[in-house]
Amino acid sequence: MAAVMLFLLGMFAWLCPWIPAEGWVPSLLCLLVIGFMTYGPHILIVGIMPMDLGTRKASSSVAGFVDGFGYVGAGLTAVFSGWLIDSYSWDAAFYFWVISAIVAGILLITLWNYKPERGKYF
Repeated sequence: MAAVMLFLLGMFAWLCPWIPAEGWVPSLLCLLVIGFMTYGPHILIVGIMPMDLGTRKASSSVAGFVDGFGYVGAGLTAVFSGWLIDSYSWDAAFYFWVISAIVAGILLITLWNYKPERGKYF
């Protein structure tokens, strides 16, 4: 589900700069979908995936580790996005976000049917 939401995020982030400036309602709806498609994978990756991939004893540590890297990535993305906007344009930032969402979706597809070995760690 997170991979599907990331691909939809990429699609709507690509669509957003093409909406005419006079159309504030389509812009608002596009940003609403972008926000929803950003929050969904975050919750699935930070909340659910550690319980599936980590052991019973380590799932909270895995969640903290993944969440910590998420916040580091968000901080770096904010700095890089600001540089793109200042140096090029808002379009460059949106294209960066599109590429990032698609790459993240592709990386999550590699975990689509992954099942950790049971009994090895717990």
